[in-house]
Amino acid sequence: MVVALSSAPANTSAMSSPPRLTKQQIRELIESMIANVPVQLADRIAERTDGVPLFVEELTRSIQESGKAASLSIQNQARRTFLQRTGRASSATD
Repeated sequence: MVVALSSAPANTSAMSSPPRLTKQQIRELIESMIANVPVQLADRIAERTDGVPLFVEELTRSIQESGKAASLSIQNQARRTFLQRTGRASSATD
């Protein structure tokens, strides 16, 4: 006697994609892990993770552990300071 077993559920139409976070929710999640996160970094994480909470957490944790978040924050602050001092702050504060 041969018994065929399958690990796939019988009704795959009932399966749905994981819930997605909004950009605001992604930013709040990132900020709960990294203080003073640059907007560009939060936007980049949002783009790369498609709003999947697990991916947001893991990518943020990876960036945090690598030390790149601090570097990006310092670069962002240095850029803002330069633009403020040269009088171009209003066009680059996005």
